Amino acid sequence: MTPFKALLIGSDPGLLQMIPDLLARAGFTVDVISQSALLQHTHQIRDLVYAQSDKELLELTEKQIPEHYDLVIIGDDVTIRLLLQSNLPAQTKLKLLPVTSQIHYSHLFSKIGLSQALETGKVLTPKYGVANSTSELIPLANGLGYPVVVKVNASFGGQGVFICQSDYDIADLAPKLAQYPNFSFPVLVQEKIEGLCLDLSAFYQDGKLIYFCHAVEEKHTSPLGPSNVRTYTQLGCLDREIF
Repeated sequence: MTPFKALLIGSDPGLLQMIPDLLARAGFTVDVISQSALLQHTHQIRDLVYAQSDKELLELTEKQIPEHYDLVIIGDDVTIRLLLQSNLPAQTKLKLLPVTSQIHYSHLFSKIGLSQALETGKVLTPKYGVANSTSELIPLANGLGYPVVVKVNASFGGQGVFICQSDYDIADLAPKLAQYPNFSFPVLVQEKIEGLCLDLSAFYQDGKLIYFCHAVEEKHTSPLGPSNVRTYTQLGCLDREIF
């Protein structure tokens, strides 16, 4: 039987190092295109192609894609943005990016786009608004009601996310936003919901739901960053509404 083949593309070694072992255990042979040389000692990788720049990563990706892969994984948000903003042909982008159509590009690496997509799809999401300038922040926050969470539209790892309890916090926010790398408006302003932080992660392939998992987030890399310790629950043990 011919083994499944997976192609992993990305730059963040912290995120990429975990994936080859999982794929190998699932029966995949794993090829990687990466800007991180730290992966060269990962023995589960069959073929590691090192890119020295964003341009070279895109060139190598376009060259590699014609080979048949059963699974293509973009390993980090920064690489999703790089591919999204590239001049790669539309069909190549759709083979790489985690969407089935160009009409869904709007929510990739965009917190505003994700909130809008959830609302359009009638999926419950925190109340939110979009501020296009500093002067719009306080009226918008008052309309939602404190506390609110202000989020830079394109960021990752909890960066560019600020909790504001009052108008004073919003006023102090302007210089912090200005210091954020490559910052520009608009920003997302959301109501802050207190409670247990759960993760429901779904895996889709070709637009079809393959599996999803349920976990309680126990510890985080930073107060507003991603979780790095979770407790998982078997799906059969969940309330029917969640399942």
